[in-house]
Amino acid sequence: MAARILFTAKNTKCTKQTDYDLSLVFLRGLRDLRGENAFRPVLSRLGILTRQQGPEGAPSYQRSTGGKAAAGMSREVRTILIVDGSAAALFDIGMLLRRLEYRVETARNAEEALRKMEDAGPSIVLTEIALPTMSGINFLKRMKDHPHLKTIPVVMVTSETDDRMRDTCIRMGCAAYLCKPVEPDILYRTIQAVSESVPRANIRLKTSLTVIVGDGTAMGGAERTESAIALSEGGLYVRTLYPQPQKAITPVSILLPGREIRAKAVVLYSYATAAGPYKEPGMGMQFIEMPDEDRNAVKAFIRAQLTRDIMTFEK
Repeated sequence: MAARILFTAKNTKCTKQTDYDLSLVFLRGLRDLRGENAFRPVLSRLGILTRQQGPEGAPSYQRSTGGKAAAGMSREVRTILIVDGSAAALFDIGMLLRRLEYRVETARNAEEALRKMEDAGPSIVLTEIALPTMSGINFLKRMKDHPHLKTIPVVMVTSETDDRMRDTCIRMGCAAYLCKPVEPDILYRTIQAVSESVPRANIRLKTSLTVIVGDGTAMGGAERTESAIALSEGGLYVRTLYPQPQKAITPVSILLPGREIRAKAVVLYSYATAAGPYKEPGMGMQFIEMPDEDRNAVKAFIRAQLTRDIMTFEK
């Protein structure tokens, strides 16, 4: 069952980043008051359980034992239905989600969306409130009254900033309420939270970057030039014929355009053959030391790659 993210902080506007943080504070309070088990479905999706969450941030999660693929590395490709009367919004949000490796369907109005869901329902619905003919509110009600559609998470992605409208949507069962323009990382984390049992905290970008592994010292290992084929704020996947063993710690230098990123990383998992989530021999690594300015540069690089040529998200 999908989690509901309660963006319900009073006396704030949903265009502010603080709404997301206040929601987490509210849920932590519920956990402390009522106990963790009472709110485990929501808390686990938002990553605020007190239990150990496992290594986070590298382009995969939960290192398994025995060298087998970790749970959560290879995930089902989710289908997202975007409902919006604006062709520009459908294009921009759709392009972003495709770059985030989602399958995307679009509809210009609620009636078209309902027709598309007659045969097979999507994993998630993102809808504007202001739609031609049937409103997003009535569309949400139709979905929640439908026996086969009521369990599909509905996320409002809207230009409507009225707190009363947001409260109405939450009461009617929407999973989250986001205001345009929404930052890609907030949209991604929201989709992950309402659709995955083990949500990812960081966007991971498929890429091809030169990375130098090791520093020639006894501790760091021989210096060699490899290729990073996935990158996130928390780690990377290095394609190499000579992966290091799990738990090995080594320096890495990532060559971004115009900047060299230096970090220390630990190997979470490795593959000597064309297996694993990328079907490439290599190793998934989590950053354990990185200057803040370099981490911000990685975040900016990922955002720029995801949003290039998308007007809504360009800064």
